[in-house]
Amino acid sequence: MRRIFCILGALMVTAGVAGASTVASGLRGTVFASAGGACLQDNDCGRNGVEDTMLVFSASGRATERTMTHDDGTYRIRLSPGTYRVRAMGSGLQARVMPSVMSVQQGRMKRVDFVIVAPHIP
Repeated sequence: MRRIFCILGALMVTAGVAGASTVASGLRGTVFASAGGACLQDNDCGRNGVEDTMLVFSASGRATERTMTHDDGTYRIRLSPGTYRVRAMGSGLQARVMPSVMSVQQGRMKRVDFVIVAPHIP
């Protein structure tokens, strides 16, 4: 009987450790395009989510992951923990996004909303 409890205890500990390692790390949010000019803080300035835009994430100068925005401009991507640079591409557009650098923490799906920074947005 004691042996069964030891085996069950070991299985429970192993299952707990395995479950902790499957928690997704990455980023989620919305990509916006702001209609040029200055915008006061806490004002959405008519921002709309940008669909069909590719976000390219780079670490150590190399593109590591890519994802496309959905119809409402939202995105979700799994990334390994670390620091990433991001840029946006779509419809002949290659633009910087703000913020352009972000960090990903182990086991956390962090919300980051991006704003496309480009002179002309289609």
